[in-house]
Amino acid sequence: GRDLAWLWREGRTSPVFFGARSTHTVRVDIKLPAGQGVEALPVSFDKAGSIVSISERWSVADGILTLIRTTTTHERVLGADRFDELRAPVAASWQRLQQPVRIIAGGDRGADYRGDDF
Repeated sequence: GRDLAWLWREGRTSPVFFGARSTHTVRVDIKLPAGQGVEALPVSFDKAGSIVSISERWSVADGILTLIRTTTTHERVLGADRFDELRAPVAASWQRLQQPVRIIAGGDRGADYRGDDF
C-alpha cells in the first residue's frame, strides 16, 4: 500500500499528529521468471524535505528485482496550513510507484552472485 495513505484526501483543515518522528522502510523482492529480466530499472531517487524525506532504491541481482523505500517524518505535529507541504512530495512518490517496470525475455537479471566463492 501507500505510505501515509490518508493523504489522498484533499482540503484537510485539521492539524496532523504523528506522535513521534519515525522512519519506515519497506523492501520488496520479486524473483524474475527464468529467461526473463528487467528492460530498464527505474531511476532511484531521494526527496528530502523539512517535513518528510523519501528515498527509493531499485536493483536487480541473482534474478531478483528489489525495491527499498524509506519514508522519514521529521516533525511530530503539523498544522493544517502546512498540509500541502507534506502532501506534495508523498503524492509525487506515489505517482513514481505507478510507473511500470517492464519484464522482457532476455532482459537484465543482474550479476549472479550466488556462484561467488567466499
